[in-house]
Amino acid sequence: MSLPSRFVFIIGAPKSGTTSLAEWLNARPDMAYCAGKEPRFFTDFAGRDWKGPDAKAFLSSMYTDEAAYLAGFPDDPAVTWAIDGSTDYLWCEASPALLKDWSARYPSKLICILRDPVERAISEYQHTLRDSLETLSFQEALAAEEDRIQQGWQPLFYHQRRSLYADAVARYRETFGSDLLVLDYHELRDPEACLKKVTDFLGVPYQMTIQNERQNISYVYSNPVVGRTMNNKGLRALARAVFPPALRARIRGFVTQKATTKFQATDQDRQAIHALLAGDIAKCRADADIPTGNWSGL
Repeated sequence: MSLPSRFVFIIGAPKSGTTSLAEWLNARPDMAYCAGKEPRFFTDFAGRDWKGPDAKAFLSSMYTDEAAYLAGFPDDPAVTWAIDGSTDYLWCEASPALLKDWSARYPSKLICILRDPVERAISEYQHTLRDSLETLSFQEALAAEEDRIQQGWQPLFYHQRRSLYADAVARYRETFGSDLLVLDYHELRDPEACLKKVTDFLGVPYQMTIQNERQNISYVYSNPVVGRTMNNKGLRALARAVFPPALRARIRGFVTQKATTKFQATDQDRQAIHALLAGDIAKCRADADIPTGNWSGL
């Protein structure tokens, strides 16, 4: 079996453009990501009893065996870089040491994309609405977060927890030094310049592989019945068996255009999450290595 000799880990933050960057790199002939973009192999998640909406899917998408993890990458001698885009690596305290041990066997580079933490939390909440997983308002979800964490809910509901960057970046910087690149989410608005910066960091030639479509966009179905139908796993499996990919894409695109809207956070919503994150935001602003120039100044 031909295995990649090097790894690039896109460690987060969630809802910060990591999927777009992974797609740009995956389009290169010398790079490929795992069978699942977020294998979460380098975490301590496997032994936990995950609960909450979609917990079974979260657990089933996780790789816990090294042989299976490596087998998830293509058996292609042209692929010299493996891409792992597990965004939970950023906040998981066990991940830096596990990744450091791995990098002693496979030379590795790490990329962290940071988005305004208030906007990140709101986008993640909207993601839970999009997938019909949440019944609480945004502020109610924030109030319930600590109880949900204690109950073992899966991390998609950690809106505050996954928006805390300062200590996480410091851990990775201490562990990986110059092998860590921290990007501003807004840099993805100029894909060519962003990708050139990334390829320079990786030490590989720049190639035009950019797709203009945004990836993993969050929205809300304006009709709950449509939302439940589009998110029904049984119906989606049936559609995959019956309809060709191009037709499925057209159907989903039509429904997305006609039957979706966006969650509009109120000023009170923004103030609530900003108050919870204010201490960490101050620490980030004091860290010259964390790009905060595009963050809101509530």
